[in-house]
Amino acid sequence: MARHIKDILTEWFYRLPNGYAIKPYNQKELQVLEQILQEKGIEPDSIIHSLQENDSQLDQAFNKAEPVDEAPADDQFIPGQDKLDVGTTTAPAKEPGPSKEYNDAIKRRLQVDVIPAATGTYRKPPGGSYTLTGWTAEDRKIFEELWPETNNSAIVGKGEIALYWLFNYQKNQVLAQDARGGEDPDLEIGGVPAEVKSYKSHNMITGLGRWSDYKPERRIVQNIFGVHALTKAFKEGDTANPITEITFGKKQLVEAATSLFTFLNLPGVENLTKEPPEGFGKDSIFSNMIANAKSVFPEMYKSLLASGVADVSELNKSSTPEDVAIQVLQMLAAKKYGNKPGNMGYIVNIIPGKADVHFHQIDIAAIDSKATDSLNVSGGTIKGNLGKIFG
Repeated sequence: MARHIKDILTEWFYRLPNGYAIKPYNQKELQVLEQILQEKGIEPDSIIHSLQENDSQLDQAFNKAEPVDEAPADDQFIPGQDKLDVGTTTAPAKEPGPSKEYNDAIKRRLQVDVIPAATGTYRKPPGGSYTLTGWTAEDRKIFEELWPETNNSAIVGKGEIALYWLFNYQKNQVLAQDARGGEDPDLEIGGVPAEVKSYKSHNMITGLGRWSDYKPERRIVQNIFGVHALTKAFKEGDTANPITEITFGKKQLVEAATSLFTFLNLPGVENLTKEPPEGFGKDSIFSNMIANAKSVFPEMYKSLLASGVADVSELNKSSTPEDVAIQVLQMLAAKKYGNKPGNMGYIVNIIPGKADVHFHQIDIAAIDSKATDSLNVSGGTIKGNLGKIFG
């Protein structure tokens, strides 16, 4: 038995993203272990329960499992290739889906005791944006019946459980797991993060979420709009109608950035920071204004690099208002998309009530100057056309 424990643990760690697991084990780690035990024909419930209770070491937990026959002594066990011969005890059939909560919801929705298998073949997200194909008539019917199911939860969106069923219950399972929580996406499909939406079109302006928590990025935008508001307020014959961080697009950013460059390039503006009588001193309001205005370019560049936007350069006083507008929208989109679902993750759109599913892969590098034409902020929410940005 000891040899088989080592082999199973080797396989478990091999499948985990970090290559190891330490106590306390999280739900995703235990789900992977449970799947491996099922593959080996070992009843996993007692083992998983012991580890969830956090009162057992790994070897103690495995002592509660049914014994298995020793593998041939002349073989070296290779994770993912060799199989273990199990004892004669037959474990009860386990459902492929790793979430009991979702499995029960499917049974209630379909009014069945046994969840039906999907008859088609649906591949793991292969890279790049794509439309899900391979639908059979039976799968289409069940998927559309499951689409409204949310398990009476405010944090489960329509379509999530339907996708969970489709990938988990096909013949060649692609493990789909609940991954909700904070900035985590709704599902992981084959280990790939997937945020699930149900917009009426795959190619329309949609909201991704608010950005009020992004304090450094908010400060950058506030500095741009703050200088613009002052410029308009003190311009003769002009009415102060400031642009705010709540609602703006490329046009408003170009207008505000024009004021920013006008201010930064004023003759003698640097003299304002000198000590009296030449200037107002380094602690004056003018010094603060100049410092905030000058911080826009390096801080924006820093944010872009942190979000994975590599093909950019730091702007300066010789750049253009259009350059500023593009980088601000790149910065916000990269920050938001990069957090959820993450770079190279997917936003999966399901046409409401239909077996019509498109996977938009989030590629931060694709958020170029042309893509910013499809981005804006409205009501404090970042919005964009996924089809135009990511193809």
